[in-house]
Amino acid sequence: LNNKDNESFGGEASFYAAKCLILGIGCTQDEAQGIALLKKGTELYNDAQCASALASIYSDEAHYNLPEAIKYLREADRLGNTNALGELGQLYANNGELEKATECYQEMISRGNNEGYYYMGLALNSQGRDKECIKIFEEGAKKGSISCYASLGLAYENGYSGVKQDLRKALKYYTKSQTPYALYRQGIILINNGLEKKKEDEIKQDESKGMDLIRQAADQGHTEAIYTLGYCYETGSHLDSIDHF
Repeated sequence: LNNKDNESFGGEASFYAAKCLILGIGCTQDEAQGIALLKKGTELYNDAQCASALASIYSDEAHYNLPEAIKYLREADRLGNTNALGELGQLYANNGELEKATECYQEMISRGNNEGYYYMGLALNSQGRDKECIKIFEEGAKKGSISCYASLGLAYENGYSGVKQDLRKALKYYTKSQTPYALYRQGIILINNGLEKKKEDEIKQDESKGMDLIRQAADQGHTEAIYTLGYCYETGSHLDSIDHF
């Protein structure tokens, strides 16, 4: 497929062929050739997925090259992947360039990508500005950011970032997020903690619903959820609640 000279399809083919070469899936591992294919997909076929993959490679410790990572994230953004701005902002933040990082997140938001609120919240959290962090997450959640919903769920589940632990609020935000991570955390809450009853303070567990949520997360590839299911089968715990495999 990678040899087909077709711009509508060559970039995607380059990406998957490169993935196989870099990871050694179904072929002899050849990282250098895989990177060359990603560059071909970016430069010849204008493929944002290839540019993002190159940025990830150059952001990794084994191949760390900040100028190249920035270059390919900018290219991925130019080719239509505005999420690349969030990753670019994180690179700047990790390099101590907080003003540039904030500019990236604000640009995401101005261009309609509300996940920019999530990245901005992370930056504030890393600076110990907990109240501002929660305020930004709440603002992003109102705009529909699933990452902000999940982050608020985590904050209320554990009492992080200056908020008081509140499992009801945690479940509310996780339910609105519905990412694999959020599904997994909902399941853990229902199995280990349950919800406070309306009339009493006692905890009511719901193992069946909790395990079903963990199963859903596992089906979507969430690593911790897959491990949790494996652990349950190994130890025999919660098996009456599992309808899986």
